Amino acid sequence: MHNEHAPGKMALLLALSEEPQHMIEELRSRGLRSCAGKVGSTEVHKILTAIETAAIREHIVAQNTRELHALYHAAFDSMHGLLRGDLGLGSLLRTVGGRFGVVRLDTPESGWIAVAVYGTIGSFMKGREHEAAGLGVSHI
Repeated sequence: MHNEHAPGKMALLLALSEEPQHMIEELRSRGLRSCAGKVGSTEVHKILTAIETAAIREHIVAQNTRELHALYHAAFDSMHGLLRGDLGLGSLLRTVGGRFGVVRLDTPESGWIAVAVYGTIGSFMKGREHEAAGLGVSHI
């Protein structure tokens, strides 16, 4: 895999981007499918659902296929990184707010999907949160 097409690196840059639409257009010109969005919740399943919905809506993955299964694993892995391994939020009095990026690379040999999430995690009290990021990459 060439470094300029590394889906994990591109997903991280997309999640960090203040102007994701410009980067999505650039990635499309390189043959990569991608989408970005914002998330915020005290429930992990709501964050995973937002990522899944965006990826289906933007035709990154097809619904009810192994592609969706690969997306789920990448998104789940990204949440482990973001939440430092413990997938509890509201039950642990934590909340997350941030942005995500999804990038898919298809080659003649294989396919890869990457999900990155960047934002803040912390208690419900403003000013008590800190930056965090997570990345998951899965083979399709």
